[in-house]
Amino acid sequence: MLNAGVAVIDAVEDLMANYKPVTSANLVRSKVLDMSKLKVSRPKIRAIMRRECGLKYRRNKRNPTHINSERCLVLQQQYATTMLE
Repeated sequence: MLNAGVAVIDAVEDLMANYKPVTSANLVRSKVLDMSKLKVSRPKIRAIMRRECGLKYRRNKRNPTHINSERCLVLQQQYATTMLE
């Protein structure tokens, strides 16, 4: 029977080999459960990915909600037309 570290590494490598993005620890958790019938906690999966694989999650930078507002889009278009003149 495989230990949790080897099972997580195998699952991550299998996902990456099939060009599937590893978007969450739940995805890896379900893959480990399918492959080796082991239940591994999400914090343990993240720790193994960080230590053994050199992978870690980071927060995306949030964009202000007003960037794509109608007012801002009109102003951007006006700025672009004045720059082209």
